[in-house]
Amino acid sequence: MRLKARLARLELAFKTRNAEHFPEVCLCFPGDEQPWFRWRAEAQEAAKVLCLVHGQRFHSVQRYRLYQALHFYVTDFEHGWPHWSPQYQKAMKASLDPGRWPAEEVRVPWPQEIQELILRDGTRVKSGGPAVRGSRSKALQNENGDSST
Repeated sequence: MRLKARLARLELAFKTRNAEHFPEVCLCFPGDEQPWFRWRAEAQEAAKVLCLVHGQRFHSVQRYRLYQALHFYVTDFEHGWPHWSPQYQKAMKASLDPGRWPAEEVRVPWPQEIQELILRDGTRVKSGGPAVRGSRSKALQNENGDSST
């Protein structure tokens, strides 16, 4: 890429990252509202989508709640994340295809973990574990005295 074009892109990225207004084509998450996903597979899918202006759209996946029932998570998907900013809503809509996500969780009998997800189009994918480290299952293992992790 030419040097002038790279500098212009960098200046635009700096201005828009530090401003509350995002350009129409920007698909980035706001700095104070990084994305929240249940599964690492979702985060990896969302990371594949790049912003036309800035490139990488988020820096980390946040955990805003200790626990959220699955039906509330699905409701957020269906209603377009109504309690978040318009930029967050736009970024999430660009992140995951509503024809495929949210996925149905498949719980295996032993250990009681969700290791596989069934997408809405019937595709099966590995969950990859929780999107945020320090998950509930690790806390339960420590409570039970299992230090093998």
